[in-house]
Amino acid sequence: MAFGQVAQRAAVRADEGTARILDGWLRTKQIRLTDLDGEPEPEEDARLRLLRSIVQRQGQPSFRSRLLDAYNGRCVVTGESAEAVLEAAHIEPYVGPQGNRIINGLLLRADLHTLFDLNLIGVDQDGRLVVSSQLKDSSYAALHGTLLKLPERADQRPSKRALAAHLKRLV
Repeated sequence: MAFGQVAQRAAVRADEGTARILDGWLRTKQIRLTDLDGEPEPEEDARLRLLRSIVQRQGQPSFRSRLLDAYNGRCVVTGESAEAVLEAAHIEPYVGPQGNRIINGLLLRADLHTLFDLNLIGVDQDGRLVVSSQLKDSSYAALHGTLLKLPERADQRPSKRALAAHLKRLV
């Protein structure tokens, strides 16, 4: 799958705010939740495939384990330490083993991982969180400008090039 993530726990319901944001995004793209079932058609929109991969999160558990170690088991944005809600986010989409390099990952709380994958949050050149204007009326707006808590070791920090490329896709 696109993100190389194995589910580490049973699925949980999104909180009310996250569900409202995702529902709004789906409406703007004219996608129904029922569209997410079944096999993709060859002409299927790339965003629909992205949503399916967000839901499935299948792949490499070692990537997550290495990120948990590098980030001391804490979300890079919020500092959350509940391991059950921490996920390994790929900065550049997973396309094979090279995608699981630690510099291509961020340890994010599950809801932030989803927003990152939807290009609704990103990271600027100063290592601060950028929140899309689409989230201006949500609780996530308060996170705008938050300085990320990066690993101490330089070789474990996320690629600035990859973060800049991701930030260009912010919606």
